[in-house]
Amino acid sequence: MGDFLAKADCWIIAHAKAKGGTVVTRESKVDKTSQTPKVPNVCEKFDVPFIETKELLKLLKFKL
Repeated sequence: MGDFLAKADCWIIAHAKAKGGTVVTRESKVDKTSQTPKVPNVCEKFDVPFIETKELLKLLKFKL
């Protein structure tokens, strides 16, 4: 958990929660037995909306 708190992820999630934003991430959820929290799991725990990067690109109609 210490590594997670030392990175920007927790601040991004907190900012989204405070401002009503949505977090965009490339991470996928992991099972609850993992030692390392993942952004989607933390977002779910704190009721913060999140989407994966590929979903954002679709919403923006980004062409590769």
